[in-house]
Amino acid sequence: MQIQLYHLSCSRSQRIVWLLEELNLPYELIICNQENTHEAPDDLKTIHPLGKVPILTVQNNTNTPIILAESASICQFLSRHFQQFDIDCTSLRTQADFDYWLHFSESTFLSNLVLKQVLYQMKCKTPFPVRFITHFIKQGLDYGFLNHTLHDYFKMTNQHLATQPYFAGQNLSIVDILMWFPLLACSHAHVDFQCYSHVRHYLQQIENRPAFQRACIKGEWSTAQFQHYWQRAWN
Repeated sequence: MQIQLYHLSCSRSQRIVWLLEELNLPYELIICNQENTHEAPDDLKTIHPLGKVPILTVQNNTNTPIILAESASICQFLSRHFQQFDIDCTSLRTQADFDYWLHFSESTFLSNLVLKQVLYQMKCKTPFPVRFITHFIKQGLDYGFLNHTLHDYFKMTNQHLATQPYFAGQNLSIVDILMWFPLLACSHAHVDFQCYSHVRHYLQQIENRPAFQRACIKGEWSTAQFQHYWQRAWN
């Protein structure tokens, strides 16, 4: 089986680099950063119609490779195929935790976090004479909804991690792979998120994993670049 991962440094696709390292799989990593930008090149659309990383291709004794996009979908495919990160199926609570946090990570947490970045980009790209309009729209959504909503997510997450080391019990699962990114983004973005002690311990626990450390090197992870990217969304 031949695996290729199309990856953009300091992006959500870092989670798939980490997962491949946890699975100890051989793979080819194709880093797609365009020169002087932090965007994926347009020619990725020849591989997948949307042209967004991560994109995973799997060649498995057929002429036509399997092409996967969307981080959660890739995580589920790899975990299911290689039968890793199995949860305790005898525990209803563990099953419920796995299902809830899996869907929460992408459909709720990350979608609202990305909205912060969208609003920032909207403000920056508005012509200067009328930029005050998008500035006030961003301020209104930030202070009226997004900021306290993201803190509500952190409070709930902090309470959950106070009872167990990982999101779905005692062992790492793909839910942890997915949840790591938005938790780290908020933690780097604003000092107020540093008060959640169980989240801090959880992130440190992740950073100490050898597979995570290998993934950071291979994926060209830059903490400074990542922090700058998310801090500006709070401006």
